[in-house]
Amino acid sequence: MKDREYKDAWQELKEKFIRVYVMQNKVKEPTVDIKVKHQTYRNILRKMDEIDGTNEFSNLLSDLEDE
Repeated sequence: MKDREYKDAWQELKEKFIRVYVMQNKVKEPTVDIKVKHQTYRNILRKMDEIDGTNEFSNLLSDLEDE
């Protein structure tokens, strides 16, 4: 794979994780399983922000808190 393909795959994966995180965040009465998965996605996305040097997920968290 070329560098660009890796970057595209990374971004696609990150966007998918963000979509799942947002969907889980909207659950009114989450089960323990959903809570655990939600925290796992949160940890992964924070690490991805750190690795790729963006603040995409951090900005999303700020936006969600403002709602």
